[in-house]
Amino acid sequence: TASSPFAVAVDTTAPTVAANIASFTDNVGTQQGNYLSGTATDDSSPVLNGTLSAPLVAGEEVRVYEGATLVGTASVSGTSWTLALSGLSEGTHSYTAVVADAAGNEGTASSPFAVAVDTTAPVTTAAIATFTDNVGAHQGDYPSATSTDDASPVLNGTLSAPLAAGEELRVYEGATLVGTASVSGTGWTLALSGLAEGTHSYTAVVADAAGNEGTASAAFAVAVDTTAPTVAANIASFTDNVGTQQGNYLSGTATDDSSPVLNGTLSAPLAAGEEVRVYEGATLIGTASVSGTSWTLGLSGLSEGTHSYTAVVADAAGIDGPVSSPFVVTVDTTAPTAASVIASYTDNVGTHQGDYPSGTATDDSSPVLNGTLSA
Repeated sequence: TASSPFAVAVDTTAPTVAANIASFTDNVGTQQGNYLSGTATDDSSPVLNGTLSAPLVAGEEVRVYEGATLVGTASVSGTSWTLALSGLSEGTHSYTAVVADAAGNEGTASSPFAVAVDTTAPVTTAAIATFTDNVGAHQGDYPSATSTDDASPVLNGTLSAPLAAGEELRVYEGATLVGTASVSGTGWTLALSGLAEGTHSYTAVVADAAGNEGTASAAFAVAVDTTAPTVAANIASFTDNVGTQQGNYLSGTATDDSSPVLNGTLSAPLAAGEEVRVYEGATLIGTASVSGTSWTLGLSGLSEGTHSYTAVVADAAGIDGPVSSPFVVTVDTTAPTAASVIASYTDNVGTHQGDYPSGTATDDSSPVLNGTLSA
């Protein structure tokens, strides 16, 4: 009795559908998303994504190879496909994709697609040294936790070594990436902007091209204060300690004292960090000595002429409150040039009355002195 028929289907024709590897998906770390060939990644189990020139026919599949080694068979939907990789070692892996039919014939392989796996964190460390305030009366570089009225300060920092190729310096506020710094050698800066009132805490860290981050810096605080003080200052008088006219005088009074003392009052005691500043025009003259609701400031070396001062309360961030009314000190240290002479005295008592020269005896206990001026 003959056996049942046994069929052999000979197929030596390769598939015509072409496969392509378009990108890989990184689902690990700070850099996640789809990336092109050659991109570094810290994800040792990325997903390859590809396309097909046409839908597969029955029995066809997409095979992915690393060199000559079959890595796996992709999941296909229409003209798109994916293949999840896993356990990739550090280094660059090169993949190709190809369509194979049920007979095992393979079509044209795709162009190689490289995935550079890097799971080693950078060793270079970063530090935040100061911030730069460019607003108001207090401008310059300040250490951590200093108050500032600048809502857009600049962070300044250092690196333990120059960055390697592909590395960058990231700045975080908490877990939020604020920005990537501008780096020059082992120094770096990052301009912040639009900071809200209150204290902001930042850290800096070096990241490589794969998204691996090194050791974060110590936290650096910036205390933003844009609210002006409410305490008002007033200049009440100045003290003259020179010459024949000494004492306390009001605004506009002339004085021969080129180092008078300004005296003032406050509408309330100062809060912590506040101070009284005295200006001549836009120039800061000095910071007053305060006791309760009174204050003084010794001036010095005033030039001849009129000087106009204002006083204001400023807080630790450098914000000025209400400005006082101007107070005028008129300095006059030039002696008069007109000369005076006592010519005689007038006696109006007794038998000897009239005008008499110096040294003459008189019985008048209330004589009148008479003199002349050169001009």
